[in-house]
Amino acid sequence: MPKDNEVIPRKRGKGDHLCVFVHGLWGNPGHLAYMSDALQVTHDTSKLRILVVKKTAGWHTYDGIDTCGERVAWEIENEIKESENEGVKIKKISVVGYSLGGLIARYSIGLLYSKGYFDEIEPMNFCTFATPHLGVRTPLQGVHNHFWNVLGARTISVSGRQLFTIDSFRDTGRPLLAVLADPSTIFYKGLSMFKNKTIYANIINDRSVPFYTSSISSTNPYLDLTKISANYVPGYSPNILDPDTPFSVISEPPAPEEIALKDRILSTTAKVPKVIGFSLLICIGTTIYLLNAGLQHVLSMRRIQMHCSEEQGRGYAALPFLASKIQDEVDQAVIEGNHARKEEYLEEESGSELSDGAPATRRQRSRSRSRSRSSSRSYSTSSSMASDETAVPSSYTTTPPNPVASDKTNGKLDTSNGIKSHDNIDADEEVDISKPLLSNPNSNSNSPTNPDDEFPTLALTEEQFGMIENLDSLGIRKFHVWIHNARHSHAAIIMRRPRKSFEEGKMVISHWITERFEL
Repeated sequence: MPKDNEVIPRKRGKGDHLCVFVHGLWGNPGHLAYMSDALQVTHDTSKLRILVVKKTAGWHTYDGIDTCGERVAWEIENEIKESENEGVKIKKISVVGYSLGGLIARYSIGLLYSKGYFDEIEPMNFCTFATPHLGVRTPLQGVHNHFWNVLGARTISVSGRQLFTIDSFRDTGRPLLAVLADPSTIFYKGLSMFKNKTIYANIINDRSVPFYTSSISSTNPYLDLTKISANYVPGYSPNILDPDTPFSVISEPPAPEEIALKDRILSTTAKVPKVIGFSLLICIGTTIYLLNAGLQHVLSMRRIQMHCSEEQGRGYAALPFLASKIQDEVDQAVIEGNHARKEEYLEEESGSELSDGAPATRRQRSRSRSRSRSSSRSYSTSSSMASDETAVPSSYTTTPPNPVASDKTNGKLDTSNGIKSHDNIDADEEVDISKPLLSNPNSNSNSPTNPDDEFPTLALTEEQFGMIENLDSLGIRKFHVWIHNARHSHAAIIMRRPRKSFEEGKMVISHWITERFEL
């Protein structure tokens, strides 16, 4: 892993459009060197200012998405002030997140939104590359779910628990990722203000972030590539798939070549020594990794304590992250989860169109969930909640703003995203959250029907299904990426290092800069 202090930003520029880059787990600013350089080469630096964040490098990414998000927000605020001291007032902002950095970016956006920065600075472009928006819990049921998902979450300290959605964020009693995707929070509302929202997701060979979570999807149609024919964006073949019709289903995929029994035996025998050696390395490596994970957890806890004491003057703790407060009590327990080897699917509920035991497709799952919403639980958002502090470390403002009035648009949010304006919110009204994270009742998705509607639904949690519905209502443009030449596409998608096998990442970055980034 590169050193934590390996920083390679070339030029920052002196423009009034600030573009912020946030790296991923165990990352450092050097991982984003190609992306930031390519953006500056394409656009005039007199109009653009680049910030590659530095405060979350290396093991500091263990400290939690919220803690890292506060550090990033603080860096952005300092950059804005520094630019003003140089005589340039920032008028526009774009945020780019890679891997875990996409979640950290979403958290920091909520903090900036709540502090009123978007009153004067126009949110332009939000983009993530291979970001686990639904967490990294592998869709599993039963014993496998508890073994892989729960055990795996304990090896990356606070960030691990949040990524595997087994945490309980602050006083909500819900996972942080679920709160980030809740329409009543500052995180969701801040994100909704960005003019262009884009995600890029690897369809294969991403061993860090599975396709379903980076693409915000309840299905994975790319498990067997022989059954589909890819449809590419013109000029970006063979890497960027058409977001409207990414593929066509092949009715009769080619039959696999038969291998003679003798050849199969010889092939298997030849692999035995390699398997034994690899297994020994895995045992040794796992032991070292777990010991280091324990050490890093202890160090992470100390850093978080120091962070909380140092941040008392920055005001984040005083920011209510709910524009319409969520109560602590939620009847449904958080389903503990984790990232294992094989994805599993949900069976269609009784009374459905499918036969017993058949996996449910996304469309049928959606109908089933709609029927299940008839049973409701109401929670009152009483005015007494307005005085609650939600510890996000403490801030520039000594008096916590009203949870509702903290929206910095004078109560005139764009209701096209299904978000109520302040004029329509009653502090004492009862909010029906019979299921965690129900989709916006006013949302109107214009997403075209894709072939993956007919693929089996993955065994996600109810929280994850809710995240999908709410995030989809934001109108995020999703691009599926097919990296052919790299065995680990997670690093290749952004050309994380100058390797020949990562060259296809250049086309991905070119597409983002040329087609999706608006100066």
